Amino acid sequence: MRFGMMASRLLALCLLFLLAACQVPSLFAPKQHGPREPGVVILLPGDGPYAGIASKILEGATLARDELRGHGINVTLAFIDTNKKGWQEKLHALPSHFNVVGGPIERTTYSLLKKNGLLSERTHFAFMNNLDGADEGTLAYRFFPSPNDQVEALVDFATEALKIHSFGAFYGTDDYSTKMASLFAAKVREKNASLRSVTYSSTDPKKITEQARALINPVQSGSNVLPQTSFEAVFLPASWRRVDSIQKAFVNCGEDRLVLLGTTSWEQSVVGKKLDRAERFELAVFPVAWNMHARVKALEKVAPDFWRALGYDFMQFAVNLNLHERATPPQVVQKANRSTGIVRLLAPLHWDARGIAHQKLFIHRVTSDGMAPMDVALFEKLRVTHRERAAIRMQGGASDDAPAPVRREVRADPAPIVQERVEQPAPRAPEPVLERPPQSSYKLRLPTKR
Repeated sequence: MRFGMMASRLLALCLLFLLAACQVPSLFAPKQHGPREPGVVILLPGDGPYAGIASKILEGATLARDELRGHGINVTLAFIDTNKKGWQEKLHALPSHFNVVGGPIERTTYSLLKKNGLLSERTHFAFMNNLDGADEGTLAYRFFPSPNDQVEALVDFATEALKIHSFGAFYGTDDYSTKMASLFAAKVREKNASLRSVTYSSTDPKKITEQARALINPVQSGSNVLPQTSFEAVFLPASWRRVDSIQKAFVNCGEDRLVLLGTTSWEQSVVGKKLDRAERFELAVFPVAWNMHARVKALEKVAPDFWRALGYDFMQFAVNLNLHERATPPQVVQKANRSTGIVRLLAPLHWDARGIAHQKLFIHRVTSDGMAPMDVALFEKLRVTHRERAAIRMQGGASDDAPAPVRREVRADPAPIVQERVEQPAPRAPEPVLERPPQSSYKLRLPTKR
């Protein structure tokens, strides 16, 4: 009996000792660490029509990761191929420290993320030019230029740098062109500038010259075609291939003095290319979302372009966000705006109080070597040259093929856009652009094969 009581007491003492030992963290508990190393997810298709773009984004992100590791920041990059079966399960299963996601670039992928509740699990920055309805700033964010960014850059440049306050818009009947023209019209109205708009058939480009006449209103005076254009710049939300036929249509109507305002899609067709008869497009300008002359050591051995710049800057940005868990929209906006200083290749970004992204795009002009950053003084000289050449031609003093007169000095107050023999039409109030309301969203504009 006594032996049994002693054994019971000994067992109780052992249990108390073990319990006490478990409560001494310095001896028995696992060592406590700080926050885990940052993890970033890139969510893109590994094959299909967007594979080329995706590979460039991933290449830029990978080079940024390697650069960060060289500086002692042990970031982990997880790539998930959205074209492979089970990609949603793979994203869901990632550890929580993989909190920031770059992508997707496709609307169908975004819809799946939204439908299955995956957007609420992590902080997503989509590489898309718009998001559904009120999603932006609540369910997800953008790390990509929007159509509004494009028209804002164009109208600001024309009104502020060139002092232009009369515009035209010549656009197709497709949804994309109609939407862009609507945004352009709204921005022009904000500037209290005038606008004349004419559409052409997107499905029957052979009628472009005929429809351009409705915009230019040319009249015949002897052997001369005299344009009666009431504006100085025209918005052309069209592919570069179509711009070629539009420019020819304008010339057939006697008009070659207009500043041609394009979209970011022009870059894909002219960057790094040698253009034939580039003098036809000396007055063509368009917005660009990256600084083609910026250099970072990590990208020295690859051809710089927007997509690699996007991947590189996003990786730097995502790590600098320092998000270790799902944050509230105000917290994301605050951290995102603090992190924009790390963006080195893309045009400046910021997020407003609603979480809507805004990007201040750069204006470039078309050259024989593809494109070049805007030089306003040079561009104004080109405008004067085109106006003087047109004035001489209209007065019958030279043919279209005659060399253009070149002035060594530019007047501080350039001559009016045209010295016409016809009366200028009376000033008119801005006209409505669209007869039907724009679509709530439209297809992401990505490069197409030429």
